Amino acid sequence: MKKFLSQITQLFQGDKGIWSIVIFLSILSIPILLSSGGRLAYNIYQGAYLQPGIKHGVYILLGLAIMVGTIYLPITIFGKLSIAINIFVCSILMLGLFLSSGSEQTGRSLDLGGISFQVTEFAKLALIYTTAYFIGTGQKDESSRNGAFYKIILSTAGIAGVIFLADFSTSFILGTTVFIMMLVGRMPLKKIGLLILFGVMSFTILILISDHLPVKIGRISTVKSRVMSYVNGTEITKDHRMRQVDYAKVAIVRGGVKGTVDKSLVSNFLSASHNDFVYAMSIEFGGIALGFFIWFSYVVFFIRSFKIMIRCEKVFPAMLVCGIATLYVLQAFTNMAVSLNIIPVTGQPLPFISLGGSSVIATSLGVGIIQNIAYRSKMATNKVEVSDKDNSIINEVRRIENKYAYLNEDDDIDFD
Repeated sequence: MKKFLSQITQLFQGDKGIWSIVIFLSILSIPILLSSGGRLAYNIYQGAYLQPGIKHGVYILLGLAIMVGTIYLPITIFGKLSIAINIFVCSILMLGLFLSSGSEQTGRSLDLGGISFQVTEFAKLALIYTTAYFIGTGQKDESSRNGAFYKIILSTAGIAGVIFLADFSTSFILGTTVFIMMLVGRMPLKKIGLLILFGVMSFTILILISDHLPVKIGRISTVKSRVMSYVNGTEITKDHRMRQVDYAKVAIVRGGVKGTVDKSLVSNFLSASHNDFVYAMSIEFGGIALGFFIWFSYVVFFIRSFKIMIRCEKVFPAMLVCGIATLYVLQAFTNMAVSLNIIPVTGQPLPFISLGGSSVIATSLGVGIIQNIAYRSKMATNKVEVSDKDNSIINEVRRIENKYAYLNEDDDIDFD
């Protein structure tokens, strides 16, 4: 039994701290979703109360398999395919938007033959990968950095720009992640500043003129209505019921310090209890202490990822870890801020906890990449340590040989 457990443990290479956080949050998500999935079970699964938790558990197991499998992949071989990856992802995103036009869909997901998946979840990883690759190839001199900067902007415009048409919050978080990667990767500061200024001005103008445009551009109107609802404290609803965020507040108050550790009552009225407001459901289930622990887990996740980043000898894997960790932590804090009514509703899931298929798989792939880099960095460090140890032994032997070299001289030695 011990041998079997040892073999299983050997599969989970990389950073043990990150493994602990991911596995714990994933296991914790099952009772939280079972507690808060009443309305989802009634509307989607014909009253099968356990179905959402079972489905999520299956995705968690699949995600763990993806993480373990990704550890042993040669991540760098895809570097030369970065342009092709961007073109492919942009094409899929445009296809999703085209198929959703004229329907109730928003273009966030792509339905093919009854199979639906969130295209944007994989597009985020694709953009982070190509950004890390361009930063890694642009470190030689100022000219190469300028060239890398423009390549990153084109990639970001191609992917985040298309995502913007269907999902503003995701494009904003993704764009922020790219900016942070460029700052850490020593891209030209003046150009970054001008780009941020241009982006803020462009978005402000779109918001101001959105009501006067002959056609709708993406979800600008939705973004504007949510911002106005947040600022004014009102929400336009057909039946004039409580706002979703008000139900989230009720869930947090019900949770209190200890939590209910029981079926959620609020989730029967909260339509997004399993994704957008799952953090509020977590507090209702486990209390403020659990809410703080979840928040602290993401902080530790980022710190552990940062340590992996600074151990990297090359720029590309360091930027890859930086981008993935920043994306997931920004996404987590955004989800928490929505539940706490700090910012308007965004529709961002909580990594490792929110119910989902594509999001769980894509997040698992991202964590697997981080663990891949952590594992290879650790292997490289061990090789250096072994090499240094061997060299120290060799040097000590040579020192002793030199000290007693006179014993090997041909002259006769008189011991009398």
